[in-house]
Amino acid sequence: MVDVLVELCAGSAALTRWCSGGWKLVSYAGGKDGYAEIIADLMDLRRVERVLLAEPGIWHDVWVALTWGLSDRVADVVEQWQYEDARTLWDALRGGRGQHDHEWVRAARALVLVAGTHGGHERGGFKGLHVNRPSVDGFIPSRGSLAWRLREVPELPPIEVFKYAADVEPFAGACVYIDPPYKGRSGYDHALTRFEVIELAMAWKNAGARVVAVSEAAPLQFDDSWTTHELTAARRGQVRRNSRSAQEWLTVYKKT
Repeated sequence: MVDVLVELCAGSAALTRWCSGGWKLVSYAGGKDGYAEIIADLMDLRRVERVLLAEPGIWHDVWVALTWGLSDRVADVVEQWQYEDARTLWDALRGGRGQHDHEWVRAARALVLVAGTHGGHERGGFKGLHVNRPSVDGFIPSRGSLAWRLREVPELPPIEVFKYAADVEPFAGACVYIDPPYKGRSGYDHALTRFEVIELAMAWKNAGARVVAVSEAAPLQFDDSWTTHELTAARRGQVRRNSRSAQEWLTVYKKT
């Protein structure tokens, strides 16, 4: 059996990357790398043969380039930038350098900005030097490491990239993961209210999706066909230090 995976509010598409070998790009606040394994488990994901991603923010450029098989070209650009002064480069990218260039340049811009910005969001400030890691020049991972990761991107399943979650027409049999901006949080490009998130999840359920899963900082209230799972203790990797984002819940529907 194979699955069609739909990631709405995809960001770095942690679930897609987990299902294609668990490869890494750049971590950022709100990303689900630390929870991807348990989420895939709770969704009963099998072999993924096709992926649909919806992302209006900076990660959209990344996924367009990777979907088109341009990861090596993106890596070339990142390598060209690795000898530029860190702060000067970050300021130039923040100011729009590369934003209207070729797809691979836009993707490189997005990834380097995420790597060099507090929280990984465009509205954050420059990370700067790291107190406990003198080798860090303001980018995590370093530009050299990021280029290496890009050259190690594995063969991906067919991926369609959309701008907004509403652009993806619900269909039967899909495995749908929704990772919306959490209620009361800022810094995300998805303008979805809690009510709209619930409406979106219900639309996929009613269309016959095999499984629909929604992440939030609290359980969501649906009917008895949905189950809730606290994932906080299941996180792998770096522990979050921000108490406001300590709780992690997954609300799941599975077609019977």
